[in-house]
Amino acid sequence: MERNVVDEFSGLRRFQQDETLDIVPIIEIIEESDLDNLEVYAQAGTPVLVDVPEYLTETEEPNGFTAEVEELLSDFDTPVKFFNKKSDYIGVPVVSGHLNDQFNYSVLFNRYRNLSDDFNRVAIRVFIGSSELTTKQNKDLRELRDTISNEDILLLDSIEPAELGPESTARKNLTEVAEMFDSNERIILDAFSVFRGVNYNFGPAIAREAGVSGFGDFAHDRRLPPAEDIPMGMHNTRNIYHYDYEDRQQRKFQGNDGYSGQDSAFEALSDWDKWSPDHCEFCEEAEARDSEGPTFWKRVRMGHYVESVVETES
Repeated sequence: MERNVVDEFSGLRRFQQDETLDIVPIIEIIEESDLDNLEVYAQAGTPVLVDVPEYLTETEEPNGFTAEVEELLSDFDTPVKFFNKKSDYIGVPVVSGHLNDQFNYSVLFNRYRNLSDDFNRVAIRVFIGSSELTTKQNKDLRELRDTISNEDILLLDSIEPAELGPESTARKNLTEVAEMFDSNERIILDAFSVFRGVNYNFGPAIAREAGVSGFGDFAHDRRLPPAEDIPMGMHNTRNIYHYDYEDRQQRKFQGNDGYSGQDSAFEALSDWDKWSPDHCEFCEEAEARDSEGPTFWKRVRMGHYVESVVETES
C-alpha cells in the first residue's frame, strides 16, 4: 500500500478495531529515505517487516520501481548489506531470493545466515511458482526450515496468482511449503492481483486450507506499476474500482469519455445493487464526494478493500 495513501489514512491503526487482530505491515524499500517514514506503518502494530525488493529489477519488462531499486542496490550492493548497515532502523528484515534464478532457495539460506546474528527475528520471503517443486528445491527448503528460529516468519509469495485455482500445482506448492514450516508464523502473499491475471481473491481460502496465520497483498493496487511516468493530473479517472467482498472480486465501473467521466462512473457505482454507502467511512466519503482526483479514489478503493477484508475474513 503506497505510503502517501497510508498517510491519508493517518496510519493503519484505524483498521485494527479488534485487539485480537494482528496487522503486520510488509514494506518494500525503494529509496534509502523510505526508512524515515516507517512510523505510519508501525502504528498498526509490530513488527514492521522491511524488504529491499531486488526482484523488481529482474522482471521481464521494466516496471515503475526498477530504476529506484537498482540505484539503491548500487549503493549497498546487496539487500543483506543494506540491512546490516541500517539495522538500527529496521525491526524485522525480509530475506528474499531471485525471480530469474529458477527459485534457487539456497540463496535464502545463505542470506539468512548473514543476517540472523544481527537481528532477533527475520522474515523469509519464498517465491512460489506453478511448476512442481524439484528435489533440490525441497532439500533446500528443508535445510532452511532446520536452520531458522521458530520466531522467524515465513512469507509465501505467489508470483503467478492466475494459476491458483482449485487443484492447481501452484496452490499445492503453497500448502506443502506451509506445512513444511508449521513451527513458524506463515503468511500467504499476493494471492489477489487483479492486474496480473485473474479477478479473484484466493488469499482467504488458501490461508485456511494451509492453516497459516494470515494473508496479504498490495491492497487492491498494482504490484508492478507501469514504467511510464504519467504526469500528475493525466491519470485516467474515468473508471472507479470497488471490491465486492461477497464474491471476492474487483468490480469496474466505467465512465464516459470527457470531463464528466468520473461523474458517470460514480453513477454506475451507485446504481450497483450491492453499493452500500454506509458500509465503511470510505464508502461514505465516496458518497459525499468532497474531493476528486486519482488519489481520492485510490484512498476510497484501498480503504474499502482493507475494511472489507478485516471485517469479513478475520
